[in-house]
Amino acid sequence: SRGRDSGAATSADGVRQSLRQRRDALGAGWDAEARQPDPAKPLVVEVTGPLGKAPLVDAIQTVEQQHQQLAGLLSRKQDDALRELLQGLVAREVAEKVRGAKRLINLMNQRLETVTTAHDVGVRLRWRRSPELDPATARMVDLLSTLPDLRTDDDEQELRLALSNRLDEARKLQPDAPYRQLIAETLDHVAERRREGASKRRAVHDATAGLRRELAAAERAWEAAEHRVAELQALLGEPDTYDDPERARQVAEDYGTAKSDAMRHMSECEALQRRIDRAAADL
Repeated sequence: SRGRDSGAATSADGVRQSLRQRRDALGAGWDAEARQPDPAKPLVVEVTGPLGKAPLVDAIQTVEQQHQQLAGLLSRKQDDALRELLQGLVAREVAEKVRGAKRLINLMNQRLETVTTAHDVGVRLRWRRSPELDPATARMVDLLSTLPDLRTDDDEQELRLALSNRLDEARKLQPDAPYRQLIAETLDHVAERRREGASKRRAVHDATAGLRRELAAAERAWEAAEHRVAELQALLGEPDTYDDPERARQVAEDYGTAKSDAMRHMSECEALQRRIDRAAADL
């Protein structure tokens, strides 16, 4: 044979030396040796592997065929895992958990509709997706949130492609991890984004500590003012209050002052909350 760089012929001793240098790099169960029973004939390199001993050319073909077969097995294994995910209990459980969370929000809102302040200020919960999700992940969450029986063929194909891409990325980072682990980490709403969100929340918490203390104090003052409004409103509803005109006038004045104080504290709370939101958005 010819040398790859210099073009000079490779001697039998050179081949043997090359084999000795590479023997330690061979995998477990593999070995290679050079034989030349007749010096007048070419050197023969034989490879010993799991399937026995064979010439180098035949061994290369065998390894390539095995590689293709194993790659096909991995693809089928991945496909089976995806099918189980899409059509099996896991996908249904994901969809039902999301639907259950939405039902819980609706039930809580029904209860909150009956709770208001003295100024008829109420609250309502709104279900929304995390703004930290990228568009591809957000779309995958939408598809997973739909019960498998309600997905169209196009939805199934889109979801299969999205999950396959995610698993391919995870496989590159963890080539030896089992598929069950890869699927779990891929669907962990993605753990990396959760960690990023936690890091951002810590930064917001530290940056807005002073404002949140001011807000807590303002909320306590607002609560006390609302309580005072409720007390005075109850007095104004009692007939005995009007037996003494002077007392009735004073209660009415106090009621007006308490309402003004409550409105002032409410505005202060809203202003502080806007400052906190702006500070969080700037991080």
